[in-house]
Amino acid sequence: MLADGLDNIIIESRQPLSELSRSTGISTTRLDKILTGFAIPTRDELRELLSKLNVPPGYNNLAYRGWELARHLAEYSSRSLVIRDTVEAMFVGTLVHARNEILESAESSPARDISDIRELTELLEEIGGDGESIRPWLIARDIADSIMTADSTVRRAHRFGRRNLVEVASLSRREHPFAYNFVIDYEGRTRNAVLDEPGTGPVTIYLNDSDPNRELAASRDVERAVRAWLKTQGAEIIYEGNPVVGSWWKALVARVKNPTEEDVNNGVKFAARTASLYGIDTRQAEVDKMQAEAFAAVMQALENVESAVIHSGTLLVVKHAGQVVRRELSQLDVENLRRHPILTTRPSSILQELQELAECESLPDPSRQREL
Repeated sequence: MLADGLDNIIIESRQPLSELSRSTGISTTRLDKILTGFAIPTRDELRELLSKLNVPPGYNNLAYRGWELARHLAEYSSRSLVIRDTVEAMFVGTLVHARNEILESAESSPARDISDIRELTELLEEIGGDGESIRPWLIARDIADSIMTADSTVRRAHRFGRRNLVEVASLSRREHPFAYNFVIDYEGRTRNAVLDEPGTGPVTIYLNDSDPNRELAASRDVERAVRAWLKTQGAEIIYEGNPVVGSWWKALVARVKNPTEEDVNNGVKFAARTASLYGIDTRQAEVDKMQAEAFAAVMQALENVESAVIHSGTLLVVKHAGQVVRRELSQLDVENLRRHPILTTRPSSILQELQELAECESLPDPSRQREL
C-alpha cells in the first residue's frame, strides 16, 4: 500500500527513477525495493523522496504528516509482534496532533468516526486538506485497517488451534504480510516454551524461491540435510513446528542426547582402544570429517533455492543474491533471534538488523545513569 502510493506519485511527477536516485542519494536498487514493497523507506529516505516530489517536510504540512504516518505504520507492521491498540492510538494521536497544530486548537479527540472513509475525508478537508494531502492519510488508514484485520483473523485462528493458524499464513505473503508476521511470531513463541528445557537449542529453516515447486522440493532436501547434520553432532529433534508457507519457514528444537551410563562406559573403553591403536586424535578427526561432510550436504541442498536462512545454535547461514554467508553468533544475537523470529525471514537484511539490535543493547540505560 505504501509502495503503491509512492509509486503513483512518482509516476505522476514524470521524474525518471535514475534522476530521482541521483537527487535523493538513494541507490536505484534500494529505490526499486521501496517501490515494489520489499523495503520500507527510512524517515530520512521518505523525507528526501517527498521533498523532490513537491511535498516539503514539516509537521505543519498535512500531506507530509500523512506520508510519515503511513511509513511508520508500515514499519511497525513488519515487527514480529504488533499490538492492535497501539496501531489505533498511533493513527488517532497523529491525526489529532496534526489538526491541533494546523488549526491552533487543543482538541483531545478527532470528534468524528475516522474508521469511516467519508468522515475521515471530511475531517481532513476541515483541516485544509486537498486531494494530494488526503491521499497519504487514506493509505495510512488502509495499512492500519489491514493490521487490525489480520490481528482479528489470527486471534480467531488461535481459538481453533495451530493448524488453522498456519493456514492463515498460507495466503500470499505480499498480499497479507501482517497475518504472515503474526503466524511467525506465534510459531516462535510456541517453540520458545520448549527451549526452556536444559540442553536445547533453536533450529530455524527459511527458504524462498520465485518457483513454488522448486521451493517445495528444496524444503524437503534442505530439512533432510539439516537433520542429518545435527545427528552427526549427537543432537536429536525434540520439537518441530508446522511449516509456514508464503515462502517456507519452519521452527525446530534440537537437544544433545544425554548418554546413558552404559553409553559412557562403552565410550570410555572405545576411546581407550582407539587411543592405543591409532592415536588420541583419530576419533575426533573422524567426527570432524563426518560433520564437515554433513554440513557440505546442507550447502549443496541450498544451491537449489534462491534465498535462505538457516539458524542452529550460534551458527547462522544466509543465502542472498547468489552469495552464501556463514556467521558465528553471539549469545545476544541468539537471544534476539529468539525474541524476533521474523528476522529469519529476511535474508537481505538479517545481518544488519542483528547488528543494529546489538548496538541498541549496548547503549547505556539513561534511567540507571540518573540513579547513579
